[in-house]
Amino acid sequence: MLGGDKREQEIARLAGAIGADVRAYGFPWPEQGIPRVKHLADPADVLKGARFALFPIPGISANGALFAPAAAAPIIPDRAMLTGMAPNAHIILGGGHKNQKTHCDALPICIHEYE
Repeated sequence: MLGGDKREQEIARLAGAIGADVRAYGFPWPEQGIPRVKHLADPADVLKGARFALFPIPGISANGALFAPAAAAPIIPDRAMLTGMAPNAHIILGGGHKNQKTHCDALPICIHEYE
C-alpha cells in the first residue's frame, strides 16, 4: 500500500487481520502501529515482489505523484519502481496517470481503476 489517508490505513489493518502480507508507506502511521502490517521507509521496497498494490483513493496528481501526505518526498511510480513488482501484478487505484499506464503496459502490470 502506497500513499493515502486513514482509509488506506483501515484497509491495511483489515488485510493484516485476515493474514495478508501487507507493506505500507506514505499514509499517516498510527503511533501504536498496525498489527501484522510492515511500515517501510522506501516506497520501492513496498512494491518489491508485490502481486497486488493499492494506491490511494484520491489517485494521482497531474505530475504523476501519488496522494501521500505522510511521505518524506513525492511518490511517483516510475518504471524503475514498478519493475520491482511480481510478473503480471495488479495495481488498484482511483485513477491512473498516462505515464504510469505506459509503464504498466510495458511490464506487464494490470491497472484497475475504480473512479
